[in-house]
Amino acid sequence: LRSQRALAFLKAKGISDTTLLKNCRAGLCKGSLRKILPEDPATLDQLKALGIFTVAGEEHFLGCIVLPVYSAEAILLSLVGYHTQTGEVSRLLSSTTALWNASAARVHSELILTDSILDGMALMLAGFANVAAVFDPFLQDRDIGLLRSYGVTRIMLCGPKSSIQGFQDQLATFQIRLLDVPDGAGNLLASHGRERLSTLVQAALKSSDAGLTAGG
Repeated sequence: LRSQRALAFLKAKGISDTTLLKNCRAGLCKGSLRKILPEDPATLDQLKALGIFTVAGEEHFLGCIVLPVYSAEAILLSLVGYHTQTGEVSRLLSSTTALWNASAARVHSELILTDSILDGMALMLAGFANVAAVFDPFLQDRDIGLLRSYGVTRIMLCGPKSSIQGFQDQLATFQIRLLDVPDGAGNLLASHGRERLSTLVQAALKSSDAGLTAGG
C-alpha cells in the first residue's frame, strides 16, 4: 500500500503497521485490473459472475482497500473492501463465508469475534492472536459448523453492542460474553493506544461477567 489516502484511512482506524498489512495481504484497488486481463470476453464474464466486476464492466472494489478472506486451509473464499473516501464496506456477493481469519479457530478454543475486519486487525496489533471477524450482518451456517468442528467453545464478542448482539442467537451453543466497545476497537486503538485496548480486552477475558462495556 503506497497510497497516502489509503494509509491515512487506515491510520485513523489505528492501523499503521506495515507488517500486519503485508501479512493480511491488504491492497488498494486502483482500477488497473482490466488493463492486465487477457482480451477474452469469457474471462470478464466469469469475473462479473463472481462480482469482481459490475455488470457495466467496472471494478467492484474501485477505490477500496481490499482484504482477502481465506478458509482455515488457506483457500481464497472472498474479498472485502473498505472505501478510502466513504468508509463503505463492500464484499463479493458470491462469498461462501462471512468469517475472516478462520484459521484462528484451528489453534484457539476461545475466540475474540468482532464485526469488522479492521477492528480485528486492531486487536491483533494490541497483542491478540485469537481474533476473527464477521464481515456480514450474520454468520453463515458453514462458519458456525467450522467453529464447532475445530473445538471452539468460548467466544467473546467485541465491538459496538448494537452490532455484536446480533450474533448471540446464532452462537447460542457456545459460551458467550460481550465486550461493548461503542466506537470499535480500531477507533479505540487510534485514540488511546495499544496498551489501553489490550488492558480492556484482557480484563474482559478474565471477567466472569457476561456483558461488559469499554469506557473511553
